[in-house]
Amino acid sequence: MLYHFPRCPDESQHKLCRAYSKSLQHPVILSAAKNPNPARETPHAKNNWLNQSIPDFATLIPLADSQTKLAKTAADEQAVFGLYSIGVITARDEWVYEFNADDLGRKIRAFINEYEETPSMHGGQEVDDAELGTVIKWARDLKRQLRSDIPKTFDRTGMSQTLFRPFVNKGLYFNQNLNEMQYQIPQIFPTKVDTQNKAICFSGIASNKPFSVLATDRIFGHHTLEKTQCLPLYRYRPDGQRIGNITDWGIRHINDH
Repeated sequence: MLYHFPRCPDESQHKLCRAYSKSLQHPVILSAAKNPNPARETPHAKNNWLNQSIPDFATLIPLADSQTKLAKTAADEQAVFGLYSIGVITARDEWVYEFNADDLGRKIRAFINEYEETPSMHGGQEVDDAELGTVIKWARDLKRQLRSDIPKTFDRTGMSQTLFRPFVNKGLYFNQNLNEMQYQIPQIFPTKVDTQNKAICFSGIASNKPFSVLATDRIFGHHTLEKTQCLPLYRYRPDGQRIGNITDWGIRHINDH
């Protein structure tokens, strides 16, 4: 048995409305003051019968999903875009972003020198934060590299122009060893070869700011909008070959629309 007490539209004339149901399949809403004859409500497919929304979300065409992202064949694709990605998380924006390329290069060299001068922790030992100091930003992956004694050298090909914030470009040292998480961005905007691409960026899940959409032709960050994700027009293989990112499944649904 289910009881629910919704707010009445006019509290000055109505007493508290009572919802009473003998079963979830046939709920009855009773208005104690104005409506002696109860009105019958029918639940929709999600079994909601109060404040019903329009249950049409399942009829929309999915733009991207994890199954299609991991699909091995075209027959397994069930979304418009095959690949999508979160923006780059550097964990050290103050070190790897800069407006001026020369200034960025000096910062990266200073970062690498500090890293190389830090004693390595061999044998998979945990790194003691007190021994690392606070000159550079030590995040999880950088500590892992230190434990593994992975050397670092400056690579000029990692110097890239990025969309730091909406309509604000900044240089980024796009390097796997100094960026905490690159996600699928190397497949969308690879820096080792001369490529071009376009992507639709949009606010991610659990954003605190209003939903936003912005197109870009360059690398973007996780905070370019907020928790930024993207749907690219193309994706690139490791050998530089460009592949259309709109699936055959998506093209058929667009043509049939």
